[in-house]
Amino acid sequence: MDNQLTDARCNADRIDEIVKILQNTEMGAPVVEFGLMKDVQVVLDMDMETAGYYSETLMGAPTISLNANLDNAVLVVALAHELRHVEQMMVQSVRPSGLPPLDAIRMTRILEADASAYSAGTAYEIFQKTGDRQYLDALADYEEEDIGDAFIAAATPGKSVREDITPFCAAFEQWFNRPERIDHYDRATIKQYSAIKSNPLLSLIFNAEAKAELTVDMLKDISAVANANYLEDSGIKKNLLSSERYVGNISASVSRLAARIEVSPV
Repeated sequence: MDNQLTDARCNADRIDEIVKILQNTEMGAPVVEFGLMKDVQVVLDMDMETAGYYSETLMGAPTISLNANLDNAVLVVALAHELRHVEQMMVQSVRPSGLPPLDAIRMTRILEADASAYSAGTAYEIFQKTGDRQYLDALADYEEEDIGDAFIAAATPGKSVREDITPFCAAFEQWFNRPERIDHYDRATIKQYSAIKSNPLLSLIFNAEAKAELTVDMLKDISAVANANYLEDSGIKKNLLSSERYVGNISASVSRLAARIEVSPV
């Protein structure tokens, strides 16, 4: 029992340290506030395959699980990514699973690309302040090294991460340059979508929105820098649902899976 209490205390201290690092950044502080408003629990998990995961269950609190086997720098970046999802879920007018299946895929892609751009910006901000590359290197453990590289390549040396939307746009665009990443999230979206739709109670609780087709208006303002929406201000947003780059090229196998899902009325 004493060992269990000690482990719990160590985990709590580690989580507190990770949250404080994030909270002391301009990029991290806003999403930490969203997490507090949502009363999100942060836990360490020894049996995860990914660095971080955000979930909402039927009876439990919204939870961000972080991979306890990874170092703190990775988990700071992972927490920024997952808290960005918390913000997205709080400001969006509809959840992906509240849409037709293929639109759920398209919306998930956009939200994932944004969360990746946001966490890359957070890592870069800490690097700017400390000169410590471990936070940039941490993106590799999150399988987003290419996104971090795109952000760095577009950044202007000496310019604050809050002063320029260009690196965020580059990071967002880079997300779509790896077909295997797109396919992974497409399949994960359909798997989760199917689980919710097959449970009437879950469907009722999580998807009370109208099952309308996805529109740009459903993608609320996403701000990454002061008083700026990087997707809107760069012109990317108007192309999100019309460009093959963002919403096209869904694999035939995933399309077949989506077609088999019956959307039950709420």
